[in-house]
Amino acid sequence: MLNSLIKNLSKPLPGREVQYQMAPSDREDRFKKTADKKTIESAVMILLFEEKGELYTAFIQRPQYNGPHGGQISFPGGKYEAEADNNLQETAIRECLEEVGVNVRKENIIGELSDLHIPVSNFCVKPYVAFLEKPPKFVIDKTEVDEIIKVKIKDLLMPESKKIKPYNINNTEIIVPYFDIINKEIWGATAMILNELLTIISPCFQENKD
Repeated sequence: MLNSLIKNLSKPLPGREVQYQMAPSDREDRFKKTADKKTIESAVMILLFEEKGELYTAFIQRPQYNGPHGGQISFPGGKYEAEADNNLQETAIRECLEEVGVNVRKENIIGELSDLHIPVSNFCVKPYVAFLEKPPKFVIDKTEVDEIIKVKIKDLLMPESKKIKPYNINNTEIIVPYFDIINKEIWGATAMILNELLTIISPCFQENKD
């Protein structure tokens, strides 16, 4: 499984095509803005680990606050800091340690996913994928994280995990795709990043069955 995933991550990434399968229906109409000189570079860490013979990943739920991402579910991560980071991979490693107490080594990182621009906050996110030999022991920063959400990859791959719902914005109804898992809704940029990961990892599960 791991070798297959590393191989798939080294191939050309599916990128925008699969990211946008989980984008709200009005994303491009409502957000005309593209990355510019003021765009904030950032990175997230996608943790993969085995527990009791199952492959898991982990999300964080942000605390409620007055901002565009308050209360949302995301991967551990944050913005690039020139004083602390030589590159975005170091950003992802640092933020993961600060937010959830998991010290990812560079040799744990098995690949990266496509960049994703988030117009509402003007962040550009680089996702990194890390595989840990043992289940991590999470220690959360309570100012940054309300909850750790561990999810089996096989559950995320189930067709019924993907759902859509209508949402009204300024008297206009839009369709919002999301992952419905353990009574949590994963949507927006995190769902778009996750969909690319699952597109890459799905064939590995099939190979493992064969």
